Order: sequence, then structure tokens, then C-alpha cells
Amino acid sequence: MEYRQLGNSDIRVSEICLGSMTWGTQNSTAEAHAQIEFALDHGVNFIDTAELAIAFCNQRLFVTSSIIGATSLDQLEVNIGAADLDLDAEVLEDIQTVYRNYPIPY
Repeated sequence: MEYRQLGNSDIRVSEICLGSMTWGTQNSTAEAHAQIEFALDHGVNFIDTAELAIAFCNQRLFVTSSIIGATSLDQLEVNIGAADLDLDAEVLEDIQTVYRNYPIPY
């Protein structure tokens, strides 16, 4: 797999990006997980989740303004609390995993 530097950061992303456009609408959760595992096994570390985020936000009023822009778990917790949203433990653990695996580079 070939990788490219992301802007002026130290982050290197794969030249191939996995899109999420069909996840949750045209395939199952198991199929989405299989696609992710296949991509990771082949060196892909760049996943375009724009469609997934839009689908998530379209189903949950006011979530977009609460989640987008949060740059730490503390800020995310404050944002979600201000919007009176309730995320279950599994979702919060998934968010924590993302923050641990992909820390903000600034």
C-alpha cells in the first residue's frame, strides 16, 4: 500500500480510501465490518465516513451541532449534555476507541 502525508501533519494515509456510502442502507452491519477488516488487512487506513455521519445525523435531530466540532471527549460530553442526548455505553466506548487510536494532531 502506498501512503501520502496528510497536509503538514505527521499523519500518513493510504492512497486508497474506503467509502461508507452503503453502510446501513444497502448492506448489513456484518458486511460493513467485513469490508473494514478487509481494508485494514490490506493497509487501508483512510475511511470516508461522510455518508455515514450524514445518515446518523439525519435520523437524530440536533446531533450534528453537538458532535461536530468536539475535539476531546470532555468537550463531546459537554456538547451531548447540553443537547440532552443520551448515548449508551457501547457508543461512548466506540468514541473513546476512536480518540485513542486517532488522536487529534494539534
